[in-house]
Amino acid sequence: MNWLANGDFSTSFSNRSILASRNKHQISLLMNDDVRIHTDPQIVESEIVQFYEALFTSKGVLSDAQKLIIRDSLIWRVPAEACKALVIQPTMHEVNEAFQSMAVGKRPGPDAYGLSAEFYKYHWERVNQDLLDAFVNIFATGDVPPILNATTLSLVPKVDHPSSIRDYRPSSIRDYHPIFCCNNVYKAITRILMRRMSGLMQELVSPSQFAFILGRSLSDIILLLQELIRGYHKEDGVYKTAIKVDMVE
Repeated sequence: MNWLANGDFSTSFSNRSILASRNKHQISLLMNDDVRIHTDPQIVESEIVQFYEALFTSKGVLSDAQKLIIRDSLIWRVPAEACKALVIQPTMHEVNEAFQSMAVGKRPGPDAYGLSAEFYKYHWERVNQDLLDAFVNIFATGDVPPILNATTLSLVPKVDHPSSIRDYRPSSIRDYHPIFCCNNVYKAITRILMRRMSGLMQELVSPSQFAFILGRSLSDIILLLQELIRGYHKEDGVYKTAIKVDMVE
């Protein structure tokens, strides 16, 4: 109620609120895996960059034999005709639809000129041909320029006093939640691919996976799981095993 009454005015209340929010979101110290606490901003930044570089870097290269085993284990693969349809040159309608469907008021990513979705919508008639030419080149070569593939990583604290970089993912990184702000052009490319793949998702994704698939409900798998584990505690001579898998974010 105080914010509704005084938040929009330059008062001591609003200034204190801004400072409190700034201090809460500022990473003033960080504890690494060696339980060493760093307060130097440059070292803190370096620790964060090193952590996510290691997290998103491949740990090794698969051999041809390993790739063959993985390929043969796939129950269903995208037909050759569908593969070609996924990578055909985009049309002006597809590019326009991708940008017009973006929500406004969102935090922009590291766009080449700091351009938001509002900019592309307002100046569409001026930039549409340049964007189409860029998209055609990307789909033809498969090469996305690094400036378009860059991502801003924003760390949102989950607790009042975060300290450990190992608190960045649900399992062991508990203090911060990573929010990835992608380039708007990169978002448009993924939207085009998403729309092209939408008709294949029912066949491409296993029927045992329910989340984020149109026509499937996560509540269904919860009910199924409850039925499966019912009676697991009873000793009836039948061995039972349940495995909980935690994804790293």
